[in-house]
Amino acid sequence: MNPESARLDDATLKLADRVFDGTASADEMQQLETRLGSSPEIRKAYLRYAILNGQLALTDSALSTVAAAPLELDSTTFSASRSPLAGPQLTGSLQPARRWRARMKRLIAVAGVIAATVLLAIWLRPWQPSRTEHAEQPGIPRTTHLVHYDDRSLPVDTVATIASGPSGPTTLENERGEAQFDSINGVDVRLVGATMFGLSSPASGVLFDGMVSARLSDPNSSYSVEMANLRVVDLGTEFRVSHAADELVRVEVLDGEVDVQSRIRLPLYFFSFDSSDNEPGSEATDLIQGTRYVIGPATSRVPGLVGDGALAFDNTADSFVRVLGGTSNVVGSGGMACSSGISIEAMFVSDWTAEMGDYDEIFRKDDGVNRILLCLQNDETEYAFPKVEPGPCLSFGLYLSGHGYHELDMPLDGREGRPSREDLCDGTPHHVVAVYNSFTGQKALYIDGRLCFAQRYPVGTLIISGGPVAAEIGCRHEYEPFNGVIDEVAYYDFALTQGEISAHYRNASSGQSYFGIEADQLPSTRWKSLVRIQEGRTHTFDMRTGLPVDRN
Repeated sequence: MNPESARLDDATLKLADRVFDGTASADEMQQLETRLGSSPEIRKAYLRYAILNGQLALTDSALSTVAAAPLELDSTTFSASRSPLAGPQLTGSLQPARRWRARMKRLIAVAGVIAATVLLAIWLRPWQPSRTEHAEQPGIPRTTHLVHYDDRSLPVDTVATIASGPSGPTTLENERGEAQFDSINGVDVRLVGATMFGLSSPASGVLFDGMVSARLSDPNSSYSVEMANLRVVDLGTEFRVSHAADELVRVEVLDGEVDVQSRIRLPLYFFSFDSSDNEPGSEATDLIQGTRYVIGPATSRVPGLVGDGALAFDNTADSFVRVLGGTSNVVGSGGMACSSGISIEAMFVSDWTAEMGDYDEIFRKDDGVNRILLCLQNDETEYAFPKVEPGPCLSFGLYLSGHGYHELDMPLDGREGRPSREDLCDGTPHHVVAVYNSFTGQKALYIDGRLCFAQRYPVGTLIISGGPVAAEIGCRHEYEPFNGVIDEVAYYDFALTQGEISAHYRNASSGQSYFGIEADQLPSTRWKSLVRIQEGRTHTFDMRTGLPVDRN
C-alpha cells in the first residue's frame, strides 16, 4: 500500500472524530490506539487527518456552527509554505464534511489534536542516515547534509492557505458535495462532486478529474485551469470546466468570455550548442527563451552529435554550463519551475568511470531538497524509489508533493531491457529522456527512444521545483563534473509521450533536430488559442488532440 494513498475507514473516522470533539470514552480511545497500531500507513493517514482537523478548527467558520456539504479531507495531501516572500495566496474556506460543535468544545479538542499530532510525528519520524559536512561551494552556504546532496529546505512559494495553514503546490481531492476556496485577488474556485484538482500556482490550477468552476469578482484578476493538453484562460467573470467520457472535456461559460488554448509541445528551454558563441569562458543563449548561459573555461566546443556543435566536458571543476536565468527567490516559482509535468532530454557520449562515489551530472538544478537531477551515479541509493541494489545507475530525481525527494535509479546492469554501463559508455552517442507526468503518475527513463525503467505515483501528484539556484549542465556547482560530450539539451514543463520520444530519437539518429524543424525556427510561445467561448456557450474538446469536437 502506498502510504500517501492510505485511507481511514468509517469506523476509524468516527473514533477519530470523537477524540477530536473531546467525547471519546476510555474504551474508544483504546479502540483507536489498537487500529493505529495495526499499520504505519493507517497511522500516517490519521496524522494527516489530525493536522487537517486542527487547521480547520482554528478558522472562524469552524468555530461557529455551520452545516456544509460533505467533503472527504483525510486523503488530501498538503504541503506547507515557509516563505516570508510569498505572493498572492488563496484563503482557506474549504467547507468541512460535518457540523462543527460549539466554540469552547472545539478549542479544547484542538489541544488534543495538536498533542496527537506531536506524538504521531515523533512516532512516525523516519530514520535519518548519518550526515557529513560537505566542503564549502562557491555561492552555496556551508551546510550539513548527505554527501553530494544539499538538503536545505528552501522557502516555498505560497499557492494557497487552506484553513489556517499555508500551502505550496498541492492536490485537493473532493469525493462528494462541493468544496470552495477564494483567492485574495478575487477568484472564487469551487470543486463540484468527485473532483481532483491541483493548486499549481496562485493564478492557476490543474484539473485531473471531475468539475471545477471559477468566478472572478475582481475584473483585474485572472485564473486558468490546465488539463493534459488544454488550458482555459478566463477573460470574463465565470466559467466551468468538467471531464466527460472518452477523454473529453467540457468548457461552459456562465458569464463573460474564456480563451481555450492548446499546448505547443516544444521545449521551455533548448540548448543546442550549435552557435559559434559556445566557446570556453563565453556566454551564449538558449534558442527558446533567449536565456543566457556561461560556459566553463575547461569546456570545449566540438563537432555536434546533432547539428553544428556540442560541448565536451573534461571531468574537472572548470568544465560546466551554468544557466543565468529561470530562477526565483522561492521554490515553486521561476522560469524553470514545473508542476504538472517535466521532461529533460539530451544527447551524450560518456566516458564515465562508474567507480563508487563517482557522479557525472547531465542536468541539475539544486534548490535544496526540491532539486531536479539527471545523473550517472554510483552510490548507496539512499533516495532510490523503488529501492534498488547499490551500483552504477542512471538517476532521475524530483521532489513530489506528499512524497518528498525521490530518485528513480535505473540499475545499469543489462537486465530486463535495461542498458549496462558498458552499453552507455561505448563511445557512441546515446539519447536520454527523463519524464514525469502527474496525469498518469508515471516517472520514467528512456534510452535511445525506448522505455527502460519506470515507477508509478498516485495520479495528481505535483512536482515542487524551481527556486533561487542556477540550473547547470555537466556539473553541480563545479563538483561532480561530466566526462564526455553533451548536446541538444531540451527542458520541458510537460511530459513527452512515448511517440514523441521515439520520433525525437529517430530524428536525432539521422542528424536532424528533435522536432523536425531547424532549431532556430522554434517559437517561444507556450500555448496557441483554439477558440474564444462567449457567455452562454459550451464547447467540448478532445484532451489528447486539443481539438474541439462539438459546439453548443
